[in-house]
Amino acid sequence: FTVDNCIFHDMASGKRFVDYQKKKSFIAEFTLKNSTFYNCCSGSDFIRFDRHSTKGNIINISNCTLYGIEATSKGLFYVRSNSVGNKDFTANITKCIFANMSNKVFFSQDTKTDNLTFNSNYYFEAPSLLSIPEGGAGKVVDATGVTLDPGFTDAANGNFKVSNQTIIDNEIGDPRWRK
Repeated sequence: FTVDNCIFHDMASGKRFVDYQKKKSFIAEFTLKNSTFYNCCSGSDFIRFDRHSTKGNIINISNCTLYGIEATSKGLFYVRSNSVGNKDFTANITKCIFANMSNKVFFSQDTKTDNLTFNSNYYFEAPSLLSIPEGGAGKVVDATGVTLDPGFTDAANGNFKVSNQTIIDNEIGDPRWRK
């Protein structure tokens, strides 16, 4: 299942953007790419995936811009394996921008969410995604993430055009905003 070249905003208050709880279906690979999500999922999770009991799943999130996602229930990526250390089920988060998220936002608070991998992600005003604040509920952080202001043109009105040359050169975030 792939979501590509989309913009989602001002939606899912108290709800998840994706909620896959291994009921009677199986998604072998789920991909979010080249998309923007802003002002979504306040008070819930952004993505929830539970590992299928007999098969592995792969989640790929790449070149996305996430702004003001106040996913404060179980986390941005509530992606759980059956047990700590089980890597049959992975979530790869690559070349994304995470911006304008409060200290109450975290990747996951579940110890079985040790299957997230991070590569070349940038953060601005999203400190609890890089380190767990004192008293914070998060269990997962991006220890390799880079803090850098993307220089959005007018994020409050949905214009995420990037002015930061490093982000442009490294092809980070939704490509539509780097042109």
